[in-house]
Formats: sequence, C-alpha cells, structure tokens
Amino acid sequence: MQLLQDACTESTNISVPPFLSHAFEELCWQARESGRGIVVVLLNERTTTNDQKRKDILRVLHRVNQLTHEDFWFFWTAEISSCEGQKVIDLYGGDNYTERIIFLCPTTTRNPAFIGQFIDTDMDELVTERIMERARNLISALIDQRAEHSSWRDERARQDRDLHEAMQKEAAEKQQLLHAQEENQDGKAEEVGEIIIREHNIISLCKYSLYS
Repeated sequence: MQLLQDACTESTNISVPPFLSHAFEELCWQARESGRGIVVVLLNERTTTNDQKRKDILRVLHRVNQLTHEDFWFFWTAEISSCEGQKVIDLYGGDNYTERIIFLCPTTTRNPAFIGQFIDTDMDELVTERIMERARNLISALIDQRAEHSSWRDERARQDRDLHEAMQKEAAEKQQLLHAQEENQDGKAEEVGEIIIREHNIISLCKYSLYS
C-alpha cells in the first residue's frame, strides 16, 4: 500500500482508492455476500520497479473507479511474497516477481472467478472497459441467481410451514375424534350399567313380591 501512496505523491492528479485490509478469504466472502467485484493489486517490494509502472497501476485503478460506481469494487493489495499474496498466486497463477492488477468476480462457490488482469505496461483503456463490461455481466447474473435462490428458499419455507400446519391440524382432528370415541364408549358403558341396575331392581322386586 505504501508503494502506491509513494507513487501517488508524485501524481497529484491521481488518488489511491480505499483498500481493504481483510484476509483474502474474508475478502472473498464479503464480496460474495455483497455482490461486488474485487480488484487485487500484487506488488513486489523486493525489486526496484520503475515509478512509471506504479503510476500506470494508479491510472488503471483511477479509470476503474470512473467506469463504475463506488460500490461496485473492493480494492485489495498484497505483497507478492507474503502469505496472502501467495494465496492469490496459487489460485490464479503467475510468477513471484511481476507486479499486476487482477480482476475477480464473486460466484456462488468459495473462490471468485478470474475475469482479467494487467501485467506491467499491458494497461490500455480498451482492455479496461472490456474487463468492466464482463464484470458487470457476471455480477448482474450472480445477483439474479441469488434472487432466484432466495425466492426458491422463501417458497420452500412457505410450503414447509403449510405442511407443518396441515399435520398439526390433522393430529388435532384425530385427537378430537379419539376423545369423542372414548366419551361415546364411556356413555355406552354407563348406559349398560344403568340397564343392569334396573334389571337387578326388577328382579329383586319380583322376588320380594313372590315371597311376601
């Protein structure tokens, strides 16, 4: 980051965009959750780099900011030989000494998709605009896909709620039916008991009349 700030000091008309200090994995997660692209700047502190190349990097970053709104990208930088820089090299390739700008777009998977890069002086506006257009299309597709998935989850949750309510209603109706059957059986048992008592009373009365 200091390397870019030093170059910016000599280029008063170019400002350094805000860079995040997250770990790379956290950056990827945040980009995926917010639907924003990632601009990775890999710098080499161990070699003497022409200041003009750093100024070219700043111009590309400035151009990227001009072509998109401020909430479209996350900017992130790392030293190539650092642990975080090597994570990027392992995922997207490259050597351990060439400075570059890498453009990534979030996907539904863990790692963002590679959509382009600038190496050294390979930095012209036409390529920049093509990368921006591809980024817009991919992020728009991701947002649409996330919206469809969210709609599907909402519909699935509604169906699950309806099924749960239907099962609860069916269980309650069965319980009411069982309770009614038990009450009916109890009523019949009481009725049979009363008949037996009446018959017993009649028999007792007949016996009393017979012997009196």
